[in-house]
Amino acid sequence: MRLRPAVPCPRRVGRQRQVVTATRTQPLNSPPPGLTDIEAIRALYRLDPDVVHLNHGSYGAVPQFVVAERRRIEDRIDANSNRELRYLLESEFHTTRHTLAAFCGIDPGGLAMVENVTTGASAVLESFPLRASDQVVVPDDLYPSVHMAVQRACSRADAELVSVPTPFLTPVNECVDRLLSKVGSRTRLVVTDHISTMSARVWPVHELGSTLADRGVAYLVDASHAPGPIEHPAKDLPCDFWIGSFHKWVGAPRGSAGLWVAPQWRSSMQSPVISHANGWNYPQLFDWSGTHDVTPALATPSAIAFLEWLGGSVLWQRSVSVARTANDFLHHRWGGRVLDPSPAIPMIVVEVPEAVVAPEQLGNAARWLSDVAKVEAVLFPMYGSGWARLSTPVYACEADIAKFAEALEAYPG
Repeated sequence: MRLRPAVPCPRRVGRQRQVVTATRTQPLNSPPPGLTDIEAIRALYRLDPDVVHLNHGSYGAVPQFVVAERRRIEDRIDANSNRELRYLLESEFHTTRHTLAAFCGIDPGGLAMVENVTTGASAVLESFPLRASDQVVVPDDLYPSVHMAVQRACSRADAELVSVPTPFLTPVNECVDRLLSKVGSRTRLVVTDHISTMSARVWPVHELGSTLADRGVAYLVDASHAPGPIEHPAKDLPCDFWIGSFHKWVGAPRGSAGLWVAPQWRSSMQSPVISHANGWNYPQLFDWSGTHDVTPALATPSAIAFLEWLGGSVLWQRSVSVARTANDFLHHRWGGRVLDPSPAIPMIVVEVPEAVVAPEQLGNAARWLSDVAKVEAVLFPMYGSGWARLSTPVYACEADIAKFAEALEAYPG
């Protein structure tokens, strides 16, 4: 199968590549580049032009416009930090909270801004009233740091952690059945991803949440990858706790995430850091956890505005289309197994056959790709096979996937 880009891809010419710098930080009151103009879109970011970037799903990429907005906020704070942090920060957080709540489809009274999903999950688990007789049920492919936070909470309370096998190629409906089969009278909490980090599996969180609510079981959703690709990702979601990242697909500065808590749990929430805000009501008690950097959170509305300016829902449709094309191309090229790509998120997971790279060599291969081939991608062994997870954000195109395949096939290890 020859990869024929549906979207024209620019030829990388190293650091001599010309960009129109005037478009990088200009206000969003001028027409955006077309979504087929990949070169112009890349110029809106600070990406290294010599690198193929296919791991947006881990750390994201911050647009130039958002970087400039964050610096503007930082400059304002530095000009009079006492006034900004002591007297004006509460109002800034109030405005930001309402913007992010509208974007996610939730009520602002339940939304706290946290640095990342791991911090939010830890806060929930430290506040949740687990007892020695309780169970917490999770799928075994839950995001590792959240899984470890659950494990620590269970150990502290002498509760039981039930980790349910959910192999990659298992249909999601069967995964739900497996999970629910372990939910019993002792189960107090279930934790799942919305979109699994390693498999890109999309869990039916609305249906699962309704079932758990009927059984009287609390539900925590790790929605790291949901904000952005999924419109209003938490709207009408029957869960007790929801945590979403804004630095991955939204393009906010790293260190911006949101924790939503249902009304019945808000009075029991504790901030993970004891500070002067201790004793305040939720969510304000999360606003001031010592003198930390507030600029990632305050700059997040500018990232939302940037995405809307660039194309909104059409942007995600184009990115998902590139992901599906990439999925078909790699399956045809390598003949390995592939996970059915989600119609919601531009991220795919494909098997790397041993003839290309042995599973035990994938860690070294990923580093070689980064150091030598200038390709960034996630490679990992799982269930006895090797896998690649690739992200196709708005600045990626089909030619990037072909370069990834050619580079991995050239790995000398």
